[in-house]
Amino acid sequence: MKRLRLLALLLAAACGGGGSSAAQIADFLLTDMNPSSPTTGQDVSPRDYVGSVSAWYFGDATSLYARDQFGLLDRMQDELFIELRTLAGETIQILGVNKIGAEAGAGDMTLGRDLPLVQDTATDAVQAAWAAADGDVVILDRSNAPIGTYNLILNDLSNPANYEALKELLRGGPPEPAPDFLVTDVNQNSATANQDVSPRDYIGQVSGYYFGAAT
Repeated sequence: MKRLRLLALLLAAACGGGGSSAAQIADFLLTDMNPSSPTTGQDVSPRDYVGSVSAWYFGDATSLYARDQFGLLDRMQDELFIELRTLAGETIQILGVNKIGAEAGAGDMTLGRDLPLVQDTATDAVQAAWAAADGDVVILDRSNAPIGTYNLILNDLSNPANYEALKELLRGGPPEPAPDFLVTDVNQNSATANQDVSPRDYIGQVSGYYFGAAT
């Protein structure tokens, strides 16, 4: 059972910069070629989705299987939109990245669907830069750092259990961490008296911080 530890900290100086976070994934800029997408014809970048959880499906538009998976992802996006619209500021966006050489299937991939679909190129080589396998859904957190991969060749979304598993992964994108700080515990009766204290000391526990004026 997690312990709730309440620390009363007297802040003698302002808390400095935030703690380090995972590195952002490699950026790119490719045009959305789905005529039904809200961003059709626009250049799309992962950085457009900083502040949101985003998921990028690496599929082959000439493959019937990949087109079916894209259709299921389109349905999932609609469901997530309905589920999250009452939560202010909470968004999850799914997008597709078409395999190099599979341009001929893009029209069939996007038919009747409105998920953005961008075309990978030999120059951009996004799939290689992201180390993504065919069928991977690469999930990025709100800072654009990768937090997971779910492969749709191994996990067919037509199986309800796989569909719900991916949906749960997307819903579970972690919130941005609180800014870090390092200040001295001035309570002489505390177990950490005169030691530097940081929120990162309590990873794995629930911690609470009371901001008060000792006067």
